[in-house]
Amino acid sequence: FPSADAMRELASLAASMDDPGVKTRFAIVATSALAYGLARMYATYRALDPRSTRAISVFRSLEEAMAWLQKGDAPAAPRTP
Repeated sequence: FPSADAMRELASLAASMDDPGVKTRFAIVATSALAYGLARMYATYRALDPRSTRAISVFRSLEEAMAWLQKGDAPAAPRTP
């Protein structure tokens, strides 16, 4: 399993590729407890990176993720269900 350091590095690399002028949403669907925990760790590291312009949220179902993605307003801060 990825270490916390590996997740932090992945989040940092991904944030470095964000377009600073474009705010977007990215939903992660995690159906197992392990995947959910890893995804939350990734989302937290992304949220802490000042270069990140992508709102990331983790969901347990595709329906919840799609509802969040289809919101018409600007990307919101990530939430923890």
